[in-house]
Amino acid sequence: MNHERCCHRLFVARLLRGTSAVALLAISCSQPSRPAVLTQMDAVRQTPAISEAAALAPQGHAQAEQLRQTAEREWKDGHLASSQIAAERALAAYERTRTLARIVRAERELADTQTQLNESNKALAQLELRQKQAAAEQVDLELQLKVERDAEQLAALSPSNPAREAARREVARALSTQGRLLCASARLLSAPAAPMEALFKQLDGLDEQLAKGRAPAPIDVATRLRAECLHEVVEVRRHKIASNPQGTAGDELFVKLSSAELSPSRDERGIAVTLSEAFSGNALTPEARAVLKRMAPIVKEQSSVPVLVVVHGANNNAARDESRGREALKVVEQMGASKTDLRIAGDRLPLLDRSAAGAAKRNERLELVFVIPAT
Repeated sequence: MNHERCCHRLFVARLLRGTSAVALLAISCSQPSRPAVLTQMDAVRQTPAISEAAALAPQGHAQAEQLRQTAEREWKDGHLASSQIAAERALAAYERTRTLARIVRAERELADTQTQLNESNKALAQLELRQKQAAAEQVDLELQLKVERDAEQLAALSPSNPAREAARREVARALSTQGRLLCASARLLSAPAAPMEALFKQLDGLDEQLAKGRAPAPIDVATRLRAECLHEVVEVRRHKIASNPQGTAGDELFVKLSSAELSPSRDERGIAVTLSEAFSGNALTPEARAVLKRMAPIVKEQSSVPVLVVVHGANNNAARDESRGREALKVVEQMGASKTDLRIAGDRLPLLDRSAAGAAKRNERLELVFVIPAT
């Protein structure tokens, strides 16, 4: 505004033809000195940070440049106040551009880091998969070794004294029952039907021999048949593990049963839950029904997992054990199990010697075995 007034006075002085006055006014009306804020604006514009920001935040940089050009134009036109305001706005715009550039740079670094993390996670997943495959192969080899050891031919036995023969028959009966339970587990896992039927027939023949009490007791036959049944379980599981080497269903089921305080255990058949003193007469006790009710949600959730129901007795009472087994099987099927099998072990697999105190209560029990694809 002062500059415009000065120019007006110069114009008036020229009209009045006052030479000295014109000269003095011309000097005083020359263009004002460049404001400091414009110098600061130019200095900021030339910094490396702003040069880099121009590439990362081009729109913000273009806006700042427009404000700078406005400040320059206003100054050249003699509008000092407008020039200073535009320069201040240009400085703010340059600062905003630098901030935007930092944000863009941070986002790019984050994207690069996320990409590296994704690649690391993929590599880790591949390593875990290979580890699980190696673990599955190790388990498979260990089971094969066990099968081979169990299948080794025993030395021919000769008849012995009656007490020893009785002990041998007990061992053979136990091996025969274990074989049946293993073959039943393999069949629940959809093992080929023909070899399973052949094995069950051989087990029937073995039981007939044991019932006749012939000497020597056929421990060698019982050992071989148990090994062959275990082999069938191993083979059917091998194919299931190969199709899903990183499956964790068995571990998850074990954790759920443990969390429900059902005290699960693992063996060659799968994951077993044992209910002691589960029967009163031929019926389930209220305590056993309460345990089964607690287990029901897990059975329903794992309905695709076959369940092997095994009844153990304190003495050889097949009719009673069969009746108990049908009662338990009905409850298990009502719980949601889609594939089941009932097996009567009788007194062939006692937990305690029959002559021990309290053996009857311990030996009478109900087993529910979740026959999982991999133990």
